[in-house]
Amino acid sequence: FRMFGANPAPTWRAKEFLFDHIHEGAIVVDGHDTIVEINQTGAAILGVDADRALGASASELLPVSGPIQADGGRDFLTVGTESTSQSYDVTMTELTDRRDHTLGYVFTLHNVTRYLQQQQRLKVLNRVLRHNIRTEANIIQGYAERTADETAKTIKRRTMRIVELSEKGRDAIDLFEDAVGEWNQSSLDSLVADCLAGARDAFPDVAFELDRPTEDAPVPDGAAVVVNNLIENAAVHNVGSDRRVSVSAWIEGDQAVVQITDNGPGIDEYELDILDSGTETPLRHGSGLGLWLVKWGTETIGGSVDFEPAEPTGTIATVTVPLSGSDGRTPAPRDG
Repeated sequence: FRMFGANPAPTWRAKEFLFDHIHEGAIVVDGHDTIVEINQTGAAILGVDADRALGASASELLPVSGPIQADGGRDFLTVGTESTSQSYDVTMTELTDRRDHTLGYVFTLHNVTRYLQQQQRLKVLNRVLRHNIRTEANIIQGYAERTADETAKTIKRRTMRIVELSEKGRDAIDLFEDAVGEWNQSSLDSLVADCLAGARDAFPDVAFELDRPTEDAPVPDGAAVVVNNLIENAAVHNVGSDRRVSVSAWIEGDQAVVQITDNGPGIDEYELDILDSGTETPLRHGSGLGLWLVKWGTETIGGSVDFEPAEPTGTIATVTVPLSGSDGRTPAPRDG
């Protein structure tokens, strides 16, 4: 069903356009909203077979939010699966013959996922650096005006909170900068051991357990930000008398898996919903930066993170990251 193939006038124009945009999705539509050409990239983006897409209605296959004006008009399309989603900038260009008669239109789909993710990160960082830190500073000033001794502990606690927020801000900036180039590699076994050692020093009242991997392999060192923040989150929000956090790591195929389990109250569904939506507003935002660092970190290294309730209480956070190289697996070292 190659309608354009029957007419020599638009054939070379359509095919030239498709080949010029081979790295982008391209869909050629006639004047009756019928798909007459689609390249393999476009078919893969929409999750359809290219041959079967021919003859289909473009408005049904390409669910943009509304009509797009030709030559400069654009809209956004988000294509999602169970594990990830990709966003595309959809533009429409008119195809005409030598007499400027309209033959059809070409829709191009350009992947703008990384751009939108960057915009999301900047919005969240802007909120944290401007709102959270300002709020903390105002609280310190209020207590500082009261020179009574009983306020000393509160001043110290709030000041430390500012320091922690600043450190997380620096972690986020480092994460984004490192994502531009290639990640350095870290041993999976060393990475989880170092993360847990730091947590033991920071939270001496929490009982930590580590189930180290039976074999070792290199992973992107950006995974340390993810694991550190998940361990910290598990320890900070666990206020019971018997505070326990366990960390397990193993290799599964070409991926490394790190699982953090705690016996605390669990992560509020409200927080997870905000992470899933990927956006914040002045009236609807999370309580901090840690879980955002977990989300961004897994995204930048090509991994994923899942949360589920633990029994009888607590949270199980499972991080999956790609191995940096499958040829370097070795038995994990053990302390003698």
